[in-house]
Amino acid sequence: MTADVVKLPPADPIFALAPELKLHQSEIDGALVVNSREVARVFFRDDHQQLLRHIMWSIWNEPMRPNYHDEFRQCPDGTVDITSDGLVSATCHWGFEYKETERHREFFFASAGLILAQMREIEAKTGINPMHEAIKKFFPGVRTGYVTSDGEFERCCDECRLPEEAGPILPDELWATIARLDELLCLACTEKRLGRQLTQRDLIICSYNAGWISFDGADVVAMQFARGRQLLPSNEGAS
Repeated sequence: MTADVVKLPPADPIFALAPELKLHQSEIDGALVVNSREVARVFFRDDHQQLLRHIMWSIWNEPMRPNYHDEFRQCPDGTVDITSDGLVSATCHWGFEYKETERHREFFFASAGLILAQMREIEAKTGINPMHEAIKKFFPGVRTGYVTSDGEFERCCDECRLPEEAGPILPDELWATIARLDELLCLACTEKRLGRQLTQRDLIICSYNAGWISFDGADVVAMQFARGRQLLPSNEGAS
């Protein structure tokens, strides 16, 4: 059961990003929540059933994700009350493309940016990014991305965190001296970690490295990779 819907000041940074939502306090514990019908109205063109399908999926999988246990509270009328953490989960789920609104996109990128900024503050103080650690724990092998200044979520260099093109492929033994196997580095950051400029001799001979090394102009795949690249020095002493 929940109290009657009332307009309350959003005492939560996530809810503050969507002041048009009508919030209320849960009778269960007094937590600030928003009803699923309200979320569907504001973000998903009133497609309440689609929203509920995702929420139910999340609830059913709670035993696998104990840190998500406080996101949703089922109501007697078949709706679901959602905490601010649950709102982030509900709005970042796939499957809403055909109902997605510009307001949803604005909220999604704003909330993602807020959370990532908080994670980086923690990382600056502790050296550990909780989000990255959670992703590695629950989804081994999945690489993380970053929200860029223009609001897009892209796979970025793990060193500079900019959406730069991935650097060249190096032999495993050389790569192991500067990075983990699952890391992605741009050309500049690869050279930064290596402590010197890369040369053609450092690179594996393959189509992906075309443009940084010489390649056969008849190789269509290599031609696609080579666009915009400049040949690296042929040896370490070259300029």
